[in-house]
Amino acid sequence: MRLSPALALLAAVALALATAACGKKVGSAEAVEFNNALVKSQRRLVEAGDEFAAKAMKALQGGSSVDVAITRRAYESSIETMDRVHSDVRIVQVPATEAARRYYDEFQRSLRTQDGLIRKELGAILKAIEDLALNAQARAMRVSLIATRMGQAADSDFAALKSAQAEFARAHRITLK
Repeated sequence: MRLSPALALLAAVALALATAACGKKVGSAEAVEFNNALVKSQRRLVEAGDEFAAKAMKALQGGSSVDVAITRRAYESSIETMDRVHSDVRIVQVPATEAARRYYDEFQRSLRTQDGLIRKELGAILKAIEDLALNAQARAMRVSLIATRMGQAADSDFAALKSAQAEFARAHRITLK
């Protein structure tokens, strides 16, 4: 079977474009920009979690209805931050390398884990703080148990993410700060 000249030309152009795309090197600036976008998103989540923790501690120590309301707002803000991070990360330009794809996939998996921790565990902490049937000691004990469980899950999750980031950095010959 013989190809028409137009079809042969089209096939040659497609092959040349495919080869050029595969051979395209990812510059270190592109790799750094990608990494920084993910790190910035992660930092926003950490800051939201820290803000919630500070408000929750104050509500546990003081226990006023104003402190509890402020803690609820910090919880809602944490969820809003998570939703914004999900949106922001969806549009991040992933460099065309296997290491970048693995890092991005691990970051997405980590986001799903963190989303669950924020919605479920921070929500459980908030419920404990709002539970007027519990005395201050029982409330603090419940919050401590939830926070311990949450910290263990977050530590494990973070280790996997750091490993993927380190692999990405090695593959692209960039230094992480």
